[in-house]
Amino acid sequence: MISSGSPNSSRRISRRPACTPCRVRKLACDRSEPVCKRCRKARTKLNCIYPSSTTPLGTSNSEPELVSGANAATEAWPRTVAKPLIDAASDSGYFGYTSHNNVFEETQLDLLLANGSTSQQDSSERTERNNQRVAFRELQSPIRESALFALRCLPVEQMALQKSSSDLKGWVNVATDRIIQSTHVTFKGLLQQGDGGLSALAEILCNNTRRPIKEESHDAEQWISQFCDKNLRWESIGLFWAGIARISDDVDSLRSHHVESLTQQVSPETARTCLGYCIELARTFTEGNEVLLDLCRRKSILDSIIDGDARKF
Repeated sequence: MISSGSPNSSRRISRRPACTPCRVRKLACDRSEPVCKRCRKARTKLNCIYPSSTTPLGTSNSEPELVSGANAATEAWPRTVAKPLIDAASDSGYFGYTSHNNVFEETQLDLLLANGSTSQQDSSERTERNNQRVAFRELQSPIRESALFALRCLPVEQMALQKSSSDLKGWVNVATDRIIQSTHVTFKGLLQQGDGGLSALAEILCNNTRRPIKEESHDAEQWISQFCDKNLRWESIGLFWAGIARISDDVDSLRSHHVESLTQQVSPETARTCLGYCIELARTFTEGNEVLLDLCRRKSILDSIIDGDARKF
């Protein structure tokens, strides 16, 4: 016999999913097109996008079902149409809810919302902002004090006794050696003038930090030169403090460090404080780069050594 239009049939009515902004913010969506009412009334511009769905609207199975004998007793139980394998793989991933697919999807949704609510800066405006000079005396007091503290704690006398080594391996050791030479040779006069000289040096570092670092450079010497010598920046001072704290990669930590004599002159707590100040100063004047990201990684390792269980080993 052929079943006809019973409420327990296997036909399933599927609704259009909510738009991306409403789904991310977990709000009710009226699913109107092209823009839902909630996104239309939002104070900030939102990209009202409906995710693509492979399940058609309306009935999901239009073929009649043959019910007979043994199958008649099971007709009352609701049936669901299995999703295609492609949908299951794209929804949850191999490891189910913990798969990386969900993380990528949520990140993509957040980026869509961010692009819709904030306007993109024009490249000419960004270049003009980077070319504006920073007056150190006009900065806020916490910024000035943290900058002067990070420079006052530099072991200037011990740095003058450091000799450049030709047997250096790893970009961090090469950069640290050049930073020491830059601080001692290029800015030696400012370091000997007290707070006035340190303020002038801090102003130079702030203005250099506003310049973006070109990450696509394939020449190691050219890339390191962007934050050494006359281009010294707050990331450079942060690398120096990370080197004093002996925070490096797993392989570099096994090698003989060329700043071991400086390590004995500074406590780990002082190095951590100065490294944290350099990171915050760099974040104040730049949008971010690979060197700043590496400093944040080294800072987290130093925090684990000082405050965590790693200090016992």
